[in-house]
Amino acid sequence: MTAVDGDRARGDISGAGGGQGAQRGAVGRQIGVRGRFQRRKAGGNVMTETVETSTAGGTSEGPADRKGGAGKAGTTERKRSKGLKIERLYTSAGVHPYDEVTWERRDVVMTNWRDGSINFEQRGVEFPDAWSFNAVNIVTSKYFRGAVGTPQRESSLRQLIDRVVLTYGKAGREHGYFATDADAEIFEHELTWMLLHQVFSFNSPVWFNVGTPSPQQVSACQPYDALVSSPAGLIPIGRLVDDQAIGAKVFDAHGVTRVLAVKANGRKSVLRIHTKAGHALDVTADHLVWKSTGEGTGRFVQAGTLQPGDQLEWHRRDSYGEAEIDPREIAEAALAGWLQSDGFVGQYATGTNRSLTIEAMTVTDAERAWVADAVRRLFPDVHSHEQKVETQDKVIDCRRLRLYGESLRSFVERWQLLVRGPAMEVPPHHLYTAPLPVVAAYLRSVFQAEGYVSARERSTLVGVDMVGEQLIRGLQALLGRFGIFARVSFKKRRAAGARRRNLAPRHPVSRRPADLRRRDRLHRPGQGRQTGA
Repeated sequence: MTAVDGDRARGDISGAGGGQGAQRGAVGRQIGVRGRFQRRKAGGNVMTETVETSTAGGTSEGPADRKGGAGKAGTTERKRSKGLKIERLYTSAGVHPYDEVTWERRDVVMTNWRDGSINFEQRGVEFPDAWSFNAVNIVTSKYFRGAVGTPQRESSLRQLIDRVVLTYGKAGREHGYFATDADAEIFEHELTWMLLHQVFSFNSPVWFNVGTPSPQQVSACQPYDALVSSPAGLIPIGRLVDDQAIGAKVFDAHGVTRVLAVKANGRKSVLRIHTKAGHALDVTADHLVWKSTGEGTGRFVQAGTLQPGDQLEWHRRDSYGEAEIDPREIAEAALAGWLQSDGFVGQYATGTNRSLTIEAMTVTDAERAWVADAVRRLFPDVHSHEQKVETQDKVIDCRRLRLYGESLRSFVERWQLLVRGPAMEVPPHHLYTAPLPVVAAYLRSVFQAEGYVSARERSTLVGVDMVGEQLIRGLQALLGRFGIFARVSFKKRRAAGARRRNLAPRHPVSRRPADLRRRDRLHRPGQGRQTGA
């Protein structure tokens, strides 16, 4: 119950509800991460495929033919005034890389782990005998082109590699990249050998498009602000590109990997995928996501092929942060979260005190101690005043703690505390990469000051209501750093017609790796989102 719709330029990962109609361009960023299809090793170890290296584009007029693409020994060479001279590193003259490996036929049958139903089937595919079962499954189901069961369907790794390699070889010849035809053949053989032996792998869009009648797009990307999960926290993909963060650690579905290449891909159309839980994912149409239901279950599919009701699998991992843990930073986060949720920050226009002022309200001894401890750590020399506030419920011990003075300015500005209400777009950006104890202090204050607990028959719901949509989505992302799944829902206030956002986190009962995967249904914008129990 979901939809894929267009996004504004430089899409925001926090997302906005509702469709935008026609797709608009966005500045795309791409990172390539270390990985390859692993060979089957002794003892039955099976390694899995991760996403690959970044690659420049090539063009093609259609599927390439191995016989016609690579020149044979003895071919008359066309001398060119300029071009690359290629030397052999892995291959031998007169021997094609395919002739150096042992090939075998295998059956690829992928089943649903729940009920054993067949999700994908292609029998008799051809691969080197050293390739692992998992690598064969991935390549067959993900990268072979053509409809399954038709003569046009690829059935051999040779066809796949030839389609891409010979297309690049043909383009190199036509555009004068090689000094001679012999250099072009060496290029093709060396590239074939490296792909055959899994020295590296292209980006998935290369396998999807190069050498086919489809547009020769060779990269999938995301807008600048799309967050990438890493051990250091949540980092905008645009920053990784701007910083040329080669070698940076990031997470994929299997654990930690490293960035091998980055590239700013210009302006491309971006889709926004909405899920029932309130997540929003901004990607290009050919970006790969793991589809968990319907036809093609249990495989990577292009985001542009998703339909309402499909389920995606989200992998969340604890993202501890790599910065030094500073007790003062923890105190700042605790006080800032409280002030954003149940406090006042500003300057009075009238009265005797027109200084910069912060006020925090507490209603229990535990809350009072939590806020007071943060204040003592941060502002031991700042004048403060505590006042008891009368309430209708005489049992409640409501207190207002007030501090004022220009010495508060740097703290207020760093945590963006002068921005209030719906204008609070996102949590302070440094929280996305702060150490987890800092993030925990911030979230503790927000949920204590603005949250609630609802005991139900089968579960207990912990939630928080706030007006700012981007802020509530930011809290959802911060909870994800702890591996906590949270749903976002919307409530419309009758009086003013404003919409309040509700965030309800749900923590896995067990912390085993299998429990850190969550399936989320796609949602059609415009339907009311309900918080899951």
